Amino acid sequence: MEYPEFTDFIAYLHLKNLASATVEKYQQVLKRLLDYIDLGPSPPSQITTAQLRDYVASLHERELALKTIRNYVVVTKRFFGFLLAEGYIKQDPSRRLPTPKVGKRLPRALTVPQAQALFAAMTDETLAGHRDQVFFKLVYACGLRVGEAVQVRVADINWEEGWLRVIGKGNEERRTWQKADGRWRMGTISYKPSAISQFGPCEPGHDGDLFSARRYDDQRDRFEHPDGPR
Repeated sequence: MEYPEFTDFIAYLHLKNLASATVEKYQQVLKRLLDYIDLGPSPPSQITTAQLRDYVASLHERELALKTIRNYVVVTKRFFGFLLAEGYIKQDPSRRLPTPKVGKRLPRALTVPQAQALFAAMTDETLAGHRDQVFFKLVYACGLRVGEAVQVRVADINWEEGWLRVIGKGNEERRTWQKADGRWRMGTISYKPSAISQFGPCEPGHDGDLFSARRYDDQRDRFEHPDGPR
């Protein structure tokens, strides 16, 4: 495609420091659009709203996933938004093009037997192993995101009253509650405060073998597939 509008748009994407794979995806989507409309010698600025609607209708007829169609529409809108901002067109033909709504997926939760099997696989009796067990049970028992759990400090746990201070998205603070009987209960295993403080189960800023989101993923895979990756 030798259209200057297209070349300028791709250069603009590179200036925004987008990943090469993302820029390539934009190119593929726009190439499909221009191939479908078959402009010939006419520039992309001559594309009409009716042509865009016909193109989107063809995507639905091909029974593409709704998420894929939405991505195509978003790329198309950004392209014409760029043309409008740069003065290639006076009106945006994609402005009235509806963006398909994609329903949110519900997260998949572990069943009780799956959770029990996961915890049963944690047999490492080293201090780091105990630390890992505490971390997984903290996530499970308190319903934390991994990103929230790796930021928890021992000082965030109120041992007597049985609550945990959590900093979530948007730096918002909340408390999650557990039973308290002099020991902090996480799932089916109890740990004394003095034992936890020895190896800092959730101390990302502490020196040594630390717990991070990446370590969580690695350890989860190891516990789920003890015989090796599948």
